[in-house]
Amino acid sequence: MSINCSNFFNKLIEEKKDSVKTIAITNNFAGFSTLIFAILLLLKAGIGNTVATEWSWWWITCPLWGPFALVLSFFLLAILIFLVGFLVIALTKFCIYLYKKFLNGK
Repeated sequence: MSINCSNFFNKLIEEKKDSVKTIAITNNFAGFSTLIFAILLLLKAGIGNTVATEWSWWWITCPLWGPFALVLSFFLLAILIFLVGFLVIALTKFCIYLYKKFLNGK
């Protein structure tokens, strides 16, 4: 007696396909930056008579790494603001402590 499992698994897969909803998330910014990079790359390669052939490769590849650098710079700026705020609060508490200890005690 042989057991035919393929029909069982095929039915199970079909049921799961019907019950699972697919969510597609698109990132239009990545497509836009890739398009800009392709245009700049073609201009750098000499397609057309433009001044882009004299540009640095940093500016040509900027659409690829620029968004990441922008997010990273905002993140680092937020950390810097937090640290400066923490330092100001700590120094204020320390100054209040010194004032109470030395000047208020006399």
